[in-house]
Amino acid sequence: MSNLDKQVLVLNRTWQPINVMTVQKALSMMAADAATAMDFCEDGYFIPVRWQKWLELPVREQDDGIRTPFRVVRVPR
Repeated sequence: MSNLDKQVLVLNRTWQPINVMTVQKALSMMAADAATAMDFCEDGYFIPVRWQKWLELPVREQDDGIRTPFRVVRVPR
């Protein structure tokens, strides 16, 4: 299974899980500013991150990445 076909959890505005979708769909929604990803920090906290900031996040050892012609983008979980 490619990283684009993996599933991610979708939360509503009150942080309740409502659905799952593919990474490809999630990244597309983020790029269209229709979704926000969560950056799970190593200290146990998480931070909402918009598309432009998401592109700047490093791909850590425990993360999956998607290679583009210009960079590697972290896969949301």
